Amino acid sequence: MRVRKYVIWTFVFLLAGGLCLQQVRADVTVKRKTKVEMKGPAAMFMQMLGKGLQEQMEISYIKGDMARTESEGEITLTDLKNKRLIKLYPATKTYRVLTFDALKGMMERAPEDLAKDERAREEAAKWDVQVDVKRTGKKARILGFQAEEIQFTITVKRKGVALEDSGGMIIRASQWLAKDVPGAKEAVAFQKRMAEAMGIDLSTSGMGDMIQALGRNYPQLSEGARTLVKELARAEGFPLKTVMTYEVVPGKEQKEEMEKSREKMPDLSKLSKMLGGFGKKLARQQKEMAEGSNVLMEFVTEVIDLSTKSLDPSLFRIPAGYKEETAEY
Repeated sequence: MRVRKYVIWTFVFLLAGGLCLQQVRADVTVKRKTKVEMKGPAAMFMQMLGKGLQEQMEISYIKGDMARTESEGEITLTDLKNKRLIKLYPATKTYRVLTFDALKGMMERAPEDLAKDERAREEAAKWDVQVDVKRTGKKARILGFQAEEIQFTITVKRKGVALEDSGGMIIRASQWLAKDVPGAKEAVAFQKRMAEAMGIDLSTSGMGDMIQALGRNYPQLSEGARTLVKELARAEGFPLKTVMTYEVVPGKEQKEEMEKSREKMPDLSKLSKMLGGFGKKLARQQKEMAEGSNVLMEFVTEVIDLSTKSLDPSLFRIPAGYKEETAEY
């Protein structure tokens, strides 16, 4: 169901900016570009299908108590005054409405819904989730602003077993934050007002209820969630660039099987000249696999433009001729 995509992304949206207290109302436009690149065997397969690096543009507008986000042929309007989200589908000229009450209910039910799958819950209990956050001290100029790097690493492995023995997954996020970015205070303040409209306390203490709900069914996740909330509260600045990678770490047995498979694969570097740029990409990916790189995919999101120019109120209205679709939550 399309509306269920709101739940996780709304939680992340609120969590990332819910700790700012400014009440400012200037208009804001933020343009972001996200590049998604598959790595390893998945990348080789996608290349053969003609689907390599993928890019997605997203534009967000904020004006008073209204916001508009455009991406992937869909438009989301956030209406704080009437406490609702409106999803517009230009291709079919239809829209759906999701109230904040319904959205909050979905967020609160999500851990319980997951817990109903007993097999999944039992399997999850066998794993540890570790969260590490550090400030690297690295700095860079992005869009003319001085940004500092903060890194988040989430490691999932079997309980009581070393990662290199059990295998698992590592998620790495490198975020570049800059202070005094025009429109940043307005964007974060809007997120806070949305949390207030939904009746959600996103202070470091108020997040306790959400963490406890998560911990009741998935206790191994609750400590990691606490660490993330604490570090997000300490982080200062507006994210101008985020690099996220998903890496699968094979266990001992998997490593042995992978090594045998590599020995049987043809050397693509010998064919790279014949296949041109496509062949060079395949050869590079094969080399990365041989060197032990197990990154599945990489996401790079960058802010490419910021503006505080006045916006036309018509951007935040349901277009004429659109018909409402009913949705079950």
